Amino acid sequence: MFKICDAIRSTCTEDGAVLLDIHQGRILGLNKMGSRVFEMLRGGLDQEQIAGEISQEFGVDADYARTDVLDFIKTLQQHNVLQASRLD
Repeated sequence: MFKICDAIRSTCTEDGAVLLDIHQGRILGLNKMGSRVFEMLRGGLDQEQIAGEISQEFGVDADYARTDVLDFIKTLQQHNVLQASRLD
């Protein structure tokens, strides 16, 4: 499970999304697929669920979607947008 960091603000359009880290003043732009993944992460879906949705919505191979979603999640973590949440 993942959690969007509290310092992140976002806005979505039909073309993608813009993320703002209010603590670091950093802005990240997301394309349409990245925006969709971000919204599903915000909704509490795990990487397997997201990969399945992306595969269906965008008509891409499930293995390809899984790899891309995992890479994207790692990138979001590196930019302090996303953190793994613990289930206690």
